[in-house]
Amino acid sequence: MNGVFEALELTRLLQAVWPQVRLTIIGFCQQPDLLRRLHNAMAASNNVVTLIGGETLVPHEQIVDAIRQSHIGLLPYRPHASTWRCRPTKLFEYLAHGLPVLIPPNPLWEELVSKHHAGLVLDFDRLTAATVAAACGALAGHQFYPNGIPTEVFWNSEAHKLNRVIDSI
Repeated sequence: MNGVFEALELTRLLQAVWPQVRLTIIGFCQQPDLLRRLHNAMAASNNVVTLIGGETLVPHEQIVDAIRQSHIGLLPYRPHASTWRCRPTKLFEYLAHGLPVLIPPNPLWEELVSKHHAGLVLDFDRLTAATVAAACGALAGHQFYPNGIPTEVFWNSEAHKLNRVIDSI
């Protein structure tokens, strides 16, 4: 559901435009069969993919460090009822660190990303050399976060709402 194989395909296609591209996949994979597929796909990737975690849990601070070292955050999530009508935590973390993002066509996510000029939409289901080259051109010419890091992505704005709900009980 998280689009890890789409991220691998994007990285493969990006190599034609940006030969120095690297992909970091970080986190725990709770499905042994999926992890085996991932390891096999990584082995075929010419050493451009780093997996941190995989079969082990990863401390949040290590994830934040990886975000800080990255140039683009990928959210190639597959459409699914459990995730498509909400905004993933990963999106907020990327925005909170000022990381430009590539997101799938999802109106809910697009609204937030567009509002803050935080990234671009890329249809991960239709990746081709041409669509990836066009995305690279758009990324190169885009000014991200022109008004700075959006404060609405931090917990403070949600804490007030949660406190009101708790106080009403």
